[in-house]
Amino acid sequence: MLGAAFHPGGFRPLLRASVGGISGTVRPAADLLGVDDLPAAARILGGRDGAAMVEALEGYLLAVGPEPDPTGRQVTELVGVAERKAGITRAEMLAAEAGMSLRSLQRLFAAYVGVGPKWVVQRFRILDAVAAAHSGEVTDWAALARELGFSDQAHLTRVFTQVVGTPPASYQRTL
Repeated sequence: MLGAAFHPGGFRPLLRASVGGISGTVRPAADLLGVDDLPAAARILGGRDGAAMVEALEGYLLAVGPEPDPTGRQVTELVGVAERKAGITRAEMLAAEAGMSLRSLQRLFAAYVGVGPKWVVQRFRILDAVAAAHSGEVTDWAALARELGFSDQAHLTRVFTQVVGTPPASYQRTL
């Protein structure tokens, strides 16, 4: 089995259209990218040599003919900023960091990431909450909720449970 992951903003140069238009869908690569994927799929699915499977996928993606996209690189960097800077707790803060309006950032993320900047920022703050749970220290969930930009502990608990599958305090107790 072989999978591929793209940096945020990295798939649009292949798709040549808004990633938001396909977000949440399952579609054949040939339909999306305009290049027959059956030969590459046969090599990948029939292969046991990882290097040959990767070579087949790379060959297919190169056949699509992606062109460098500086905006894609900018989006990748903005997602990295949201990840690294725990103080960014709202999409508006990321927009200010990017030097653009919130609406412009929302359009950019829809086109290049397929989800909005609010979703991206919130997921990184949930990962920060997971890290706090793993810290080995007793966590003040109400204080952490405020620190991470959630309106209250109940909001953090609701989102954490949606993402992780269990409330934060229960999650921490199982560690």
